[in-house]
Amino acid sequence: MFAEPDLDIFFRQLVDSWQDGVLLVDEDLTISYCNVVFHNMIKGELTSPDANLIGRTLNDVFDGLLIEQFTAPVRAVFKADDDHWLSDHLFVPESQGVERHFSLQVRLLGTEKKQAAICLKNISALIRHELRGNELELELEQNSLRDEVTGLSSRAYWESWLTSEFNRSKRYNQDMSIILIDLATHHESLPELPVEAFVNILADVAQLIQGVLRNSDQAARYSDKRIVTLLPHTNGAGTENLASRIKMKIEHYLEEKDLQQWVEFRLGVAVFRGASQNEEQVIDRYDDLLQLAEDDLLN
Repeated sequence: MFAEPDLDIFFRQLVDSWQDGVLLVDEDLTISYCNVVFHNMIKGELTSPDANLIGRTLNDVFDGLLIEQFTAPVRAVFKADDDHWLSDHLFVPESQGVERHFSLQVRLLGTEKKQAAICLKNISALIRHELRGNELELELEQNSLRDEVTGLSSRAYWESWLTSEFNRSKRYNQDMSIILIDLATHHESLPELPVEAFVNILADVAQLIQGVLRNSDQAARYSDKRIVTLLPHTNGAGTENLASRIKMKIEHYLEEKDLQQWVEFRLGVAVFRGASQNEEQVIDRYDDLLQLAEDDLLN
């Protein structure tokens, strides 16, 4: 067993820039380590807030809501028996109407005895900032959460969603997909389009795509001339159907605006098939999914 200073160093190396709480449990959900930060972050949800947690189980020390949110990813990690991080969003309501939000990550450690690290990062401020809505739109853009031209998510913000959704889909063997849309304007066969005109076209196409997507889907400006969409719980047939609708919308728009001679576009699709992955195409990381969409677009 690590001494606490050794564990602090170990976890700083393990989670890199992780700044907040760390808890360690075995397969019986017995706590073998809890740093002070973690204890203080969840103190209000402990059955005995001032009690020592070491040697006690999660069921003994946390209330019902937290038990459910903690144990599901922990059991999934032990069941999967690998060292990948599982990510989730931990939500803690309070009687005063204050909501607390945490980024929850769990990983199986390669120690002599099977143990899982539970790591928390307080993201309440970020969530509150996002939910304040339109009045903070400019501030959100300045913080790189949204693209000012299209109104879609920024690439960095979207990839954080992709990471979370991919881990969730992998954990529960659920399908998910992405669609990559490329708008080309400077091929040799196309006359050059003024930058100002293309900015308007990009914004219009972004609105068209948003009009097709569901509330659970997430679209982002992926690069100067690319838009990408994340489709949770969507299989291959559903993705192809949605891609066809997007294609039809863009084609109609370009024809209506008489822009075919200036702009051409391509779509790339990639699907994570959950439990039905085959040996020829195993997607193990979210960036594998992005690469498949890129390959499909280029082909």
